[in-house]
Amino acid sequence: MKKVVVDELCRSVCPLGDCQVRLHHSQLLLHLISDHLVETPGESFGLRMRRVQSGERTLLPLAPQQLIVGQDQCLCVLNWAGNGSSDLAGPQCRLPISHRSLRGHLPVLVMVRKITTWPSATIEDNRMGYLCVFWLAAPATKRPLTATLGFVNRELHCSLRVRRQLRDFDSPMHMNKFLLGADRSYLALSERQLQQMCCQNDDGCFLEVVIQGESVN
Repeated sequence: MKKVVVDELCRSVCPLGDCQVRLHHSQLLLHLISDHLVETPGESFGLRMRRVQSGERTLLPLAPQQLIVGQDQCLCVLNWAGNGSSDLAGPQCRLPISHRSLRGHLPVLVMVRKITTWPSATIEDNRMGYLCVFWLAAPATKRPLTATLGFVNRELHCSLRVRRQLRDFDSPMHMNKFLLGADRSYLALSERQLQQMCCQNDDGCFLEVVIQGESVN
């Protein structure tokens, strides 16, 4: 019984939407492939998945008007090949044969949440429409990892590029921290900011993601 309790405490809740499945960090990719990769008509879209190297650029279509308010959504899973540090994180286990080559990769989820309400004490102007909060979630690593987030318009002009740290996928989101800029894992942008940068006339834009690897102090 004690072993069962300890095993349960080592599990974390899936970071996607309303999914409440509890899993080990080494089983995240297996769960995503088994339960979220294929589209469920009328319920959910299938996940995008891509294999990437350090410094490799990924452009993801972004249409804020189509995001579901209040739900954590995954724009893509980037299976990062690492930068030669085999001790950075444990392998992804029990993968199907078709995805077994990803065993040594780190699944990085490009996450976004659209919110329309927040504590009035954190922002003076609470009439800015909505906020889009972006972050990268992954299984726990022994050392911090960083990535660059950028926003590119339809003419492929980049309006913003910032560096952020990857988060453990089981870490809870603290509203006040990302609104006040205390948590460097998040990037929060208002409706007006997104429109000014690259989403005018509802054309949408691209979210640029580049995984850099281990932090350099």
